Amino acid sequence: MLFSNSVTPEILKAAVSVKTGWKAPSNIAVVKYWGKRENQIPQNPSLSFSLSECYTETRATFTHAENGFSLLVNGENSHPFAAKLTDFFGKVTPFFPFLAQARVELETKNSFPHSVGIASSASAFASVALCLCHAEQLLMGNEGFGSSFLQKASYVARLGSGSASRSVFGGWQEWGHLAELPNSTNDFAIPVTPNIDPRFLGMRDAVLVVSTKPKELSSTLGHALMVDHPFADARYAEAKLCLNAILKTLRKGDFPKFFALCENEALTLHALMMSSKTSPLYLEPESLSIIASIRNFRTTSGMPIGFTIDAGPNVHLLYHEDNEVAVKTFVESELKRYCEKGMVIYDRCGAGPERIF
Repeated sequence: MLFSNSVTPEILKAAVSVKTGWKAPSNIAVVKYWGKRENQIPQNPSLSFSLSECYTETRATFTHAENGFSLLVNGENSHPFAAKLTDFFGKVTPFFPFLAQARVELETKNSFPHSVGIASSASAFASVALCLCHAEQLLMGNEGFGSSFLQKASYVARLGSGSASRSVFGGWQEWGHLAELPNSTNDFAIPVTPNIDPRFLGMRDAVLVVSTKPKELSSTLGHALMVDHPFADARYAEAKLCLNAILKTLRKGDFPKFFALCENEALTLHALMMSSKTSPLYLEPESLSIIASIRNFRTTSGMPIGFTIDAGPNVHLLYHEDNEVAVKTFVESELKRYCEKGMVIYDRCGAGPERIF
């Protein structure tokens, strides 16, 4: 079994308890993961960059429990996140046998609100996965946060949320097998930052929050729409072509081409949803107004900016740090009017996870 280990309940019993804490970022995908097979295996590869200001902090205590596994989240048995975490721990116990007889206490908090177009599940499961992998190391008496540690954390995080596999790395990361990208795999994400123009580490993301209402269709159900979708195979093939093309722009530092590809990819995602059997419509009139304004500003200013959109109405305005002053002026004067209560979250490409305990 990949990433198996021998840290048994007896080892935790001897240690009595172990504590750890990790902060993990959310990420924004520029090539979307949409459609999956069993065990969170993606139908197509995806590409993203980690954020800096939008993150989840999780502190975890693992204590031996003779009566078997139990879970407390923020001191509650019935926390809204507890059911998902219980299911997650069931999936990952084969990789962490000590969980079978562990009382797990998690204190977790986000730096950003739910339902604003930022993947809270990605940062949440990534932070929990990092805590698990670190707890395992503490019990083995062998700490180290190198590539093997991050690979296992990415693999484990994926079992909770596919996008979480990318949130254990800073900078830019890819997840899913891509023939043209060495070491890429469906099992875990890999960093691609060393092979890109460093100017792309200066990427900024202004999240234009059109609505904070929960999505009518969950991500799980959204992925299921691809099972019998008439354009599914074409989508998976196109996503690979798009990802290769975007990687080329990242290597060359071609910002105009990069933004054009990002926009096409985002609108393709929404076209797939609108052409599925249930035809969910995520975009709001304000979303379309924001898109039109961004394109008009780009034409009139000549400034390289662009957008992407996840499965929701909220728009991510992407730009380089060199243009931050002009773009923020544009957002405040032209785009905030389309946002719910004027909500805009300014973020940037970040350095990745951080141990906090």
